[in-house]
Amino acid sequence: SFLILALVGFVMAALAARFQFSAVSIEGRGFWGIRTSPISAQEYLSSKLWPGIFPMFIIGELLAVSSSAILRAEPTLIATAVFTAAGLSFALSGLAVGMGAMYPDFKADNASKLAASPSGVLYMVFALCTVFATLLLESYPVYLFISSSLRQVPLQSTQYLSISFFAVCTILLWYACYRIPMNIGAKMLWEREI
Repeated sequence: SFLILALVGFVMAALAARFQFSAVSIEGRGFWGIRTSPISAQEYLSSKLWPGIFPMFIIGELLAVSSSAILRAEPTLIATAVFTAAGLSFALSGLAVGMGAMYPDFKADNASKLAASPSGVLYMVFALCTVFATLLLESYPVYLFISSSLRQVPLQSTQYLSISFFAVCTILLWYACYRIPMNIGAKMLWEREI
């Protein structure tokens, strides 16, 4: 049930590639109108980001909770799945919109082709690395919970500290995947020639 989160992350990354990565590029030749309007690049990218985060969040949570329930996972693993899907929805959405702003294609006639472009493939590589880094950071805390449950021994305070450390590292990874591409994408997008 823990490893099924890799597939949930892959589905979320594919959805973000199709709908959020192309959000900037679908403005097409009308982007000059947005570029001359009195809004900042961060505000513009936020307007592209937030409408896509909520569907990603809902789909991710539905997939994570339903797959964990079908596999009859323990409550701790279900909570891990909920935590992971929520964090990945923010991280993958920020990564998709940010990288879409770094490499826009305003001449594209079909938004579905953008996900298969070289920059779309590059986004998928980074997105899957984010998913696998998340699972890697969560694997030791999950191991501690499962071994504690199987041996019926309560977790010690040092184990809670290590779980907290890995949880903070995971949250920092998600924040970096959300914030860094958005900042770089905003800077590169507003420096483009119109």
